[in-house]
Amino acid sequence: MGVVYPALHSAAAPTGRKGLVMRKTLVLTLVLTLTLLASPPSTVLAQAKSTTPRARLSALANRVEALGKLQADVPALIEAVRSLQEQVSALKRELAAKRTMARSFKAVRAQLDGLKERLGDLELRITAVALQAGGGAGGCRDSLCMRAFGGKLKLSMRGLLQAEYQGVIAARRRDLAGARLGDHASTFTIARARLFADGEVLDPRLRVLVGLELGDRAPRLLLDALVGFRWHRMLMVRAGLQRVPFGRQYALELPTMLFRDRSPVTEAFYPGRDIGVLIHGHLMESSRFGRLSYQAGVFNGAGGKLRDDNTDFLYAARVTYEPLGALAPMESDAAVSRQPRIAIGASVFYNLVETDAAKRAGETDPARVALLRDQDGDGGVDNVGVLGFNAELAMRWHGITWQNELFYRYEDPGAVADSRSFWGIYSQVGVAHRAGFEIAARYGFWELSRYGDDGTAVEPAKTHEATLALGAWLLSRHLRLQTAYAHRWHRGLQTLSGGALADDKLREHRVYVQTQLHF
Repeated sequence: MGVVYPALHSAAAPTGRKGLVMRKTLVLTLVLTLTLLASPPSTVLAQAKSTTPRARLSALANRVEALGKLQADVPALIEAVRSLQEQVSALKRELAAKRTMARSFKAVRAQLDGLKERLGDLELRITAVALQAGGGAGGCRDSLCMRAFGGKLKLSMRGLLQAEYQGVIAARRRDLAGARLGDHASTFTIARARLFADGEVLDPRLRVLVGLELGDRAPRLLLDALVGFRWHRMLMVRAGLQRVPFGRQYALELPTMLFRDRSPVTEAFYPGRDIGVLIHGHLMESSRFGRLSYQAGVFNGAGGKLRDDNTDFLYAARVTYEPLGALAPMESDAAVSRQPRIAIGASVFYNLVETDAAKRAGETDPARVALLRDQDGDGGVDNVGVLGFNAELAMRWHGITWQNELFYRYEDPGAVADSRSFWGIYSQVGVAHRAGFEIAARYGFWELSRYGDDGTAVEPAKTHEATLALGAWLLSRHLRLQTAYAHRWHRGLQTLSGGALADDKLREHRVYVQTQLHF
């Protein structure tokens, strides 16, 4: 038997319809009284006010205004902030109109729910733009800023630090000549230590960026050095040392990566940073048809050297389409988007490079090297045509992200040797929680080109890798702690000059623990 409450079940209690109404009233009064006792009125009112669409719009407007003051030369940032400002203004007008409409409660409630969905998506985009800028939504309050020449020069400083532990255990230790494989490793390292100075010069449309790399992976001190100018949302220009537009991961900033680093598949096929001229923009951007964007550029094709080493150029282009609206420029769904987003794209590059026939043969004799470099006998160094292709697909919804890329590389030495082709693919999925926790898994496969490598070194022809990562964001997503385990299967161990080894398989266990700070 249940507990009998005298106040509600006494012999003198009213009966019939009137009694039923009185009992319901007493129950509701009791529930409301307990609720108010548990939560003081000021707290209840504050929570209610903070979750209304008007309050959320006000908070978003403040964040967008702060982003507008942020001096960061991600050339797309200016366009992104302006787009966000327009969306906030449109939502404000729409919310004001809804409040004045004399419609039924159901219709108004449905419309308000729709507005809340759009607010959630807008919150995600603002978070992504803030991360892309490298300083949150606080403008100069979150970075070191400098103004000079009457405000015509406005620069801000940004930074990225990645300190990590790397442990590698080979399933079976092997002594492989000239190889980076077959042995154990355990080390702490400063993977990246980057400083950026960026901002506007003379005109808000004219932006500059200079980046330095001081970490262990630095091929050179100068990482980026470019100037950008915005004529229109359909036409923006960048010139200088910059990233070649090929694939999705190198279009995103490192602090927005789902894992501690880009996929090794991407690294194997990406042509690298280079000096050149790039045009880019949004050919279409609407709530009905989505967004269509493009990038196209001409570069030295010298692998980022400060001077070109030949007379041929590298040509690259990338096109992306987001049919359901702009996909925030980050891999994680940090804000747990309420509306689905999808992006598809394709990239291509072509470059003529000097032959590596002498290196592939492991030849050091000057006479033989000269002969191998000019096998067609025309008196000049032979060229190899390199064609790269990429296809990408990214999806995001309710904290779940799914991203995939396919790569293909074709090398054509002409009539002097057989052509070579390589391909790779990766697929990764991540789940994010609003509290800042993330879990991610990735599988990748790639064939190694080895163009320009020493022909006597042992390297795998094919590699598989499966990775699992756990991470947590702190300090408003400025600090991330992540640990990851990767298992690699190497197949077809070989030297370019001597062919495949008799025992051509190797497995590795890799463990990473990384602390990342960006500001």
